[in-house]
Amino acid sequence: MFFLTIYIKEAHAVDEWKLGNRICIKQHKTIEERKSAALQMINDLKLEIPTFLDTIDNSFEELFCIWPERYIILDPKKGNEIVFISAPETVGVTVHQPYHLEEAIKNYLQ
Repeated sequence: MFFLTIYIKEAHAVDEWKLGNRICIKQHKTIEERKSAALQMINDLKLEIPTFLDTIDNSFEELFCIWPERYIILDPKKGNEIVFISAPETVGVTVHQPYHLEEAIKNYLQ
């Protein structure tokens, strides 16, 4: 099993839907801007897993309805079939529950 990140469009871009003042990134207009934002995330989080960029027309995000974030498990033994895709839970606000991913990984490895 391996993990990777696909960096997609900004969830809270300052020029669209600003959320606080901690991260102030404009929505990417070019792939170079997306790459710069992804490198900032990698450095800020000290991320050590492979990170790829979605296309500037957001084809990955649109194909998997992945905004603002999702966790996906693919099974290489089944032709990379999706065996798990997280969905946000709504309890007043939209929140992803990491324990669902942990549970899905445990189930997949059994």
